[in-house]
Amino acid sequence: MQQKLKSATFEKIIQSNLTSSELNFIVYLTHFQDDKGTITGVYYKDICEAVKISFQTFYDVLRGLSEKGIISYKKKNYDDWDITILNNDFSYENALKEGYISMGYDIFSDQEFFRMKAQEKLLAMHIMRASGGGKRSYCIGVDKFYAKFVNSLGVTKRVLRGYLKNLKKFFSIGMKEGKIWVTVLKRAKKNVSMTDKEAFSWHSSRVLFRRNRIKRDSKVFDGIVALIGQYAEQLKDKSAEYVANATKRCLQLHNAGVKSEYKWNREITVRYIHHLLLQEI
Repeated sequence: MQQKLKSATFEKIIQSNLTSSELNFIVYLTHFQDDKGTITGVYYKDICEAVKISFQTFYDVLRGLSEKGIISYKKKNYDDWDITILNNDFSYENALKEGYISMGYDIFSDQEFFRMKAQEKLLAMHIMRASGGGKRSYCIGVDKFYAKFVNSLGVTKRVLRGYLKNLKKFFSIGMKEGKIWVTVLKRAKKNVSMTDKEAFSWHSSRVLFRRNRIKRDSKVFDGIVALIGQYAEQLKDKSAEYVANATKRCLQLHNAGVKSEYKWNREITVRYIHHLLLQEI
């Protein structure tokens, strides 16, 4: 469970000339991936609402990112997909030492960020990586800054200056003694969003309820979220799979003798699912 984007994957994204919608899509996915970069049960309506794209754009982006070698995807359910961000695997030892951008900060859920141009987003992401998510200021020589980003973003100095002006929503930017100093503002780094484990548990619970057609009850839903989180350390990113299997078994036992799944009673109890889970681990 990692709300992170590997530096090598980020460089691949820069080279792939993604559209603004494609970049938003990737940023959204990073919030809910497991340690191997896979996001289970990506529901098109959720992502369309989160990053303000149409249903048709969702399908265009899905195909476009696959063709560019950024993601792979499989249709796993009637209306959702399992998507993997390629080469964003954090499951092996020392993976974090390869470098990454922490994607759990508020900037990466902000609608103003989603509305920016693709190159502006890439520049913001670079600053967040270079500043350690705002733990320190980013400092670079003016000439070096322009040489670096005019080349990597494929824009002119004039355009780049415009990007810096627009990024002042999220960063304090100043020039002194031939250097550019960038400090991340609280708006961008407040990080009141969910932790890696909380985001994974919340998303996995939504998938479980949707795929099993369980009516959303806040108390039961919160219980399932807590159950997935409770076993996250013991079962790693398999905790969601184990809880989903226990839920399926719960429904089967409650509806023994009912031939059609469409006629099943789909009420569940967290206590019983926990009991079934313990039988499996």
